[in-house]
Amino acid sequence: MAFLDEYTMLRELGRGGFATVYKVKHNQLGYVRAIRVLNELVTDTQCEIYQKFMEECRILLRLGNGNHPHIVHIYQPKLLQNKALVEMDFIDGQDLSHYLDEQKHFIPTKEVINLAIQISDALAYCHEDIYEYCMDRAEDDLQDDPEDGSKVLLDAPTIQRLVEKYRVIHNDLHSGNIIRNRRGEYILLDFGLSIEGNNVVRSSRRVNGKPEFKAPEKWDDTASLTPQSDIYSFGVVLYEYLAGRVPFVYNYQDSDMLRAEAQVRQSHVSGEVPSIFNLRKHQYEVKYSGKTYQKDYPDWLEKAIMKCLSKNPNDRFANGKELHKYVMDHCREMETKPKVEFQQVQVPQPKPQPQPEPVQAPILTPKSDPVQVPEPDPEPMDMELSPISIIISEEENMYGTMTDEDGTVYRTIRIGIQTWMVDNYRSVKFPSVAPPLVNMPQGFSSFETLGRLYTYEAARLARPSGWRLPNMADWNILNRFLQTHPEYWANENSNCIAKALASSEGWRRNNNPFTPGNLPYTNNTTGFEALPAGYYHHQDFFELGETACFWLDSLRDTESAYAISIRYDHSRVLLNDYDFSHAFSVRFIKD
Repeated sequence: MAFLDEYTMLRELGRGGFATVYKVKHNQLGYVRAIRVLNELVTDTQCEIYQKFMEECRILLRLGNGNHPHIVHIYQPKLLQNKALVEMDFIDGQDLSHYLDEQKHFIPTKEVINLAIQISDALAYCHEDIYEYCMDRAEDDLQDDPEDGSKVLLDAPTIQRLVEKYRVIHNDLHSGNIIRNRRGEYILLDFGLSIEGNNVVRSSRRVNGKPEFKAPEKWDDTASLTPQSDIYSFGVVLYEYLAGRVPFVYNYQDSDMLRAEAQVRQSHVSGEVPSIFNLRKHQYEVKYSGKTYQKDYPDWLEKAIMKCLSKNPNDRFANGKELHKYVMDHCREMETKPKVEFQQVQVPQPKPQPQPEPVQAPILTPKSDPVQVPEPDPEPMDMELSPISIIISEEENMYGTMTDEDGTVYRTIRIGIQTWMVDNYRSVKFPSVAPPLVNMPQGFSSFETLGRLYTYEAARLARPSGWRLPNMADWNILNRFLQTHPEYWANENSNCIAKALASSEGWRRNNNPFTPGNLPYTNNTTGFEALPAGYYHHQDFFELGETACFWLDSLRDTESAYAISIRYDHSRVLLNDYDFSHAFSVRFIKD
């Protein structure tokens, strides 16, 4: 394939009727990516197939403005020797349908919840939050304060208009379009049938997609599609992940395709959804032969799935953001309640033995870390252990400490379902660390308070045992949690996340009351205490007292990675990529 001369072909990843995907390595720059190539030659750039290809690229490139960690990232499309292609991030993993097969159709509950958290967050971005990254110049100017030029919040009617203009409806959600990578993160892809804003999509496109995942209204050519259509399809995905199969099975072996389609259509429109418990019980007892299943998932998860699968769109979650909030609220309750929401774990009695006393059941008491009862070993066991994944509450005090290998003690804090370091890391054991600061920001007396600044590689090496460098998904979970919990909002505003995380001293002054630099309004409502240590680059310090920068364990390419920034003059947490020579602060998150 001469048109791919600039790459070394590593292997074919998948082939469909529309395009083929390869894993490639760039010969000159050395990065590894996936590349999607249209199967048909493009002799006319106005042809329908090329226009469809470019439309998908345009939507994905626009979605990429926000660098969402659970949506596939693509790069500039190309037309080389009549072949249309586009680079995208290579995701080392499996789609859910193959992963489900590999796991013999029984997935641990914690995996189902992770899927619900991450993909509902991706849908929240598509359905609502994307407008923040797509506004044109005139719309962006609406945020400028006429007095000092700082950014101000838009009013609710303006936000709703922008949401409706820029939202993206995926329109083809199914288990083959979600990848689970080796780190257990879920990525949404294939936006080929997506709908933008209030655009009307031809019925010939609307009926495309896998029939097992199509919302009832998608079978009606006259009905309009909304974010609730995606919610239904994702509900089918969650149902399949928890129950081991889709609620309404399409018979691909039926020689009469119209009859098979009519049957599954009728089920979606008016059929009763089969019991999740009965299907999950069956899949468990098939996978773990001879063992007895006991319910291992919370009631709220089943209620969420059934709400997604409501026949009437108005009875479902309104969009991905509402679903994500529901899931996160219940995850938080699982962490903070002293009791579990569903069946308690009982240690089973052993088979008859000469011992006079039976094995006693454990006492479920709060621990300093969340406790998960392990799943049963797939190998034969002497005792019938039922699988259950529950989280026991932590101690009431959400503050704690951790000690690294140097013996240095750091403060920690629990925010939602995550435990973070409160102090910036300051170990001197690792290379490529910026020298100590000379000029301290106002309010700070020692360099030890601000910690040290690390290059990306040093940050990855420095992780203490039991802790890790956070990735984009971790920060996104934190951001969503804060947005949905008013007790953390500065000045009663859900967009003031940066202010909620920023320390209460040391920041350059700013007149916008929603930014960390406006100190008369309360900073640090979370206790996170992000410190404005700035960054180090080209043998010099920058933005000291203005910015807190933290590395993420998320690569941009072979020469750069992402970092989070909290600025004195911005109300939101910012995400950007930087080459490895930069040195930033480091906050680890508990494994």
